[in-house]
Amino acid sequence: MEGYFIGLVVVGAKEVEQVEMELGTFTPYVQGLYRKTSFSCGGRWLMIEVKDKSVINDIQSLIAIRVKPKR
Repeated sequence: MEGYFIGLVVVGAKEVEQVEMELGTFTPYVQGLYRKTSFSCGGRWLMIEVKDKSVINDIQSLIAIRVKPKR
């Protein structure tokens, strides 16, 4: 895969509501990928092709939703 890599983010059942509320802020590519990925094995397994910085920003947002900071 020259020039890009694939990031894997699993959106679990606990995160679905928040991700769907924020879905409109993601790139059209990530929005479409989320919508067409079925829920299985406890979540939506998003294999995201990272070809530009905007997609990296989406991945960071998804990770921030998934991993809450410890208090």
